[in-house]
Amino acid sequence: MALNTIATGGIANNAITTAKIGFYNIPFRNRIINGDISVAQRGTSFTNVASGDYTIDRWKMNYRAIGNADISQVDNKTYKSLKVLNSNGSTQEIIMGTRIEDITQFNNDSFILSFYAKASTSCTLDTRVFENYGSGGSTTVTRVASGSQNKTITTSRQRFTITFTASDMSSLTIGTSNFLEINFSVSLASGANWEYDSVQLEQGTTASDFEFIPFDVNLQRCQRYFETIGNQGIDTIIGYGFGSGSDTARTMYLFKTTKRANPTMSDSLSSSRQYRIEFTSTDGTATNQNSTGTPSFSSPSVVNSGYIQVGGFSSIGGGHNGFLRYNNTTTIITADAEL
Repeated sequence: MALNTIATGGIANNAITTAKIGFYNIPFRNRIINGDISVAQRGTSFTNVASGDYTIDRWKMNYRAIGNADISQVDNKTYKSLKVLNSNGSTQEIIMGTRIEDITQFNNDSFILSFYAKASTSCTLDTRVFENYGSGGSTTVTRVASGSQNKTITTSRQRFTITFTASDMSSLTIGTSNFLEINFSVSLASGANWEYDSVQLEQGTTASDFEFIPFDVNLQRCQRYFETIGNQGIDTIIGYGFGSGSDTARTMYLFKTTKRANPTMSDSLSSSRQYRIEFTSTDGTATNQNSTGTPSFSSPSVVNSGYIQVGGFSSIGGGHNGFLRYNNTTTIITADAEL
């Protein structure tokens, strides 16, 4: 069994079999991150989610046939689940999926996927598994084809399993940003919903009990792909920075953990942005200024830090130091390095 430890940047990849984090010895039998649906950095409910949008951490809506599909995290007291609701007026297919980094960890071996599910009315779940060899890699291979391992989901919560054997990849070309993808596809009647939880993918052909991972460890693993900067609902300091021009403030930001790749940085508002710079002017007078200008974000050339730059101020003066902070409670800055 390979032994890997956690460096300053966080958990390096999904192929870790054992890791020691603080007082925890984590086996990481489960190859899926956030299979317990506990981490929800983007929020706990999403209305009219578009195809291609991420929702609960590591879970993405890959397809909706018509539109008006809603996603939410449901607290069932002893476990959390991801709920998919068809809020469209007609029956439609909705596909939720997750991508697991590093396809080579599955090379030529048997795996079993297990999960619990229930629905508001009986429906058929079509699970599909794909090997994607990344940019510049070999052609994508289907491991579990459409309809080959369908399951009937009822109003009672049940555990289901799906097995497959991964390809022998010794002669294949492995490109960048490669992954194994698991898709859950359900055709839902108008107003119907289904929920899934405790999703686990492990080596072998027999499903074991769902693996418990402490929330802080699970959160750090999710932050390799996505993190929020600052606290939602709180007017908070982003960092200590400086005036980089007469109307622009800039601050460096160290990510909570090393990202999978150089992230894209943005904020959650398309309008009504407002930031605040608190700095000392040339004569030593403390000065506070608000900005409603459009912030710009760098595309970091490294995976552990970036900078936040905000325009729309007046007469900061280049080189003046100060604290850059949100001046409202709705702006959320994000760093996105999803597959």
